[in-house]
Amino acid sequence: GMLVKPTTAAFWLLPALGYRPSNPRVTSRGRTAAVLALLVLVPLAATALWTRHADAIKAASPVTDWLTSSELEDWNFGSLSQRFDRGVWGVIVGRVVVHVIGLAGVALLAVALVALARSAQRLFWVGVVLAGALPPLVFTNLYLVHDYYLAAVTPALAALLGFAAGFIWRHLPPKAPIRAVAAVTGLLLAASTVGFDHAYWRHAWDDEPDPATLAL
Repeated sequence: GMLVKPTTAAFWLLPALGYRPSNPRVTSRGRTAAVLALLVLVPLAATALWTRHADAIKAASPVTDWLTSSELEDWNFGSLSQRFDRGVWGVIVGRVVVHVIGLAGVALLAVALVALARSAQRLFWVGVVLAGALPPLVFTNLYLVHDYYLAAVTPALAALLGFAAGFIWRHLPPKAPIRAVAAVTGLLLAASTVGFDHAYWRHAWDDEPDPATLAL
């Protein structure tokens, strides 16, 4: 993951570092620390070497020298003023709600915070929250300009929504009719996201690509 897209995969080190085995016989504390150290150091070292190699290839050609990491720093990270601009976050958060999770997802995220507070793996789930929240904070300009960058945070959002759904399911009465209604309701709410912004998602099923996109 770090070699394919380090700007996405790097944030998933956080939930990995927060996870703790529940069975003490599985591993000792020292062994856990060693595994976690390797889990962080090996991907970071591999990414640094791969990025340096890729930048050297880009810098060798006048056609691609503007795509090196150093040349794209301002574009990737954006400015400090952007991070304090409510309009910027209105655009990014609005896309998350409209294009990804819908209003039902907003409610489930609130439930996920309650479930997180009660979870034995609290640090892991805090890491998942950060894996979804930190990328737009770090690469603000990218998330402002490109709506498709939300693909990088949808795994964290999906995990939190699933976490919330599981929490609700475990606290439902064990009666079959109630659980059947809850399951059908959940499926309808999940499907409502596409209907919530059909004009956006319908392009995924277009037989022919948008000419404007091809022109880019």
